[in-house]
Amino acid sequence: MRVKSGVQLSGTQFEMRDACLCYGAEMRSLGGQPEITSGSEGAHGDGSYHFYGYALDFSIKGLTLGEQRSIVASMRIFLSSFYDVVLEDDHIHVEFDVTRAKLAGYKKEF
Repeated sequence: MRVKSGVQLSGTQFEMRDACLCYGAEMRSLGGQPEITSGSEGAHGDGSYHFYGYALDFSIKGLTLGEQRSIVASMRIFLSSFYDVVLEDDHIHVEFDVTRAKLAGYKKEF
């Protein structure tokens, strides 16, 4: 999987591995090149999980709207309910919702 120049992945949490694997497989099945477009760098909203390593953005470049929606639907099925998968205008945003995980008794110190 490619990583866009300038993207900061140090501090990315283990929970994001499944999101990367799922997105990568879906992109390759469509003949696309998987690429991470944002990690902990850049402008994100206050309290964003990006800053804590629990969110990544993925490229949708070259995909039709139908293909983009297909990837999002597949990721929502594959990933646990602790993940939010959101189709934005120019990327797919995926985050591991730490608050939801804690409430459900997820066994990791945050």
